[in-house]
Amino acid sequence: MTSILREDQYFDNETDFCVVTGAAAMNQLEQLFLRNRISYFIKVQERSIFQKIFGRRSREEVFVVRINNRDVAAAAELAAEVPNVRIIGKVPEQDWSPKEKLRRLREEGRQREEDYIDDEE
Repeated sequence: MTSILREDQYFDNETDFCVVTGAAAMNQLEQLFLRNRISYFIKVQERSIFQKIFGRRSREEVFVVRINNRDVAAAAELAAEVPNVRIIGKVPEQDWSPKEKLRRLREEGRQREEDYIDDEE
């Protein structure tokens, strides 16, 4: 029996997108994502012992939001309107996808073959 998994498959599509301070801002961002069909994962960031001892008296929670790489550009536009949101993820470059990179390499190979054929004529 053979495996359906191959070495060139790419599965990790999630990235840390932003840090949100406060439940109200998190709720507002969550509503924006739901309306625009952007899937997300919310992780509550724990305060370190130093932040508990020396930090501000503020009890606001801090959240880290993770989203799919493909949605970063759209989510960045939406999150720009929400206060207390610090975007930490960056918009991926064009060749972030291994499939896109492979397609581009094949296209470059074809172009080299065409140039070689033109040189022979």
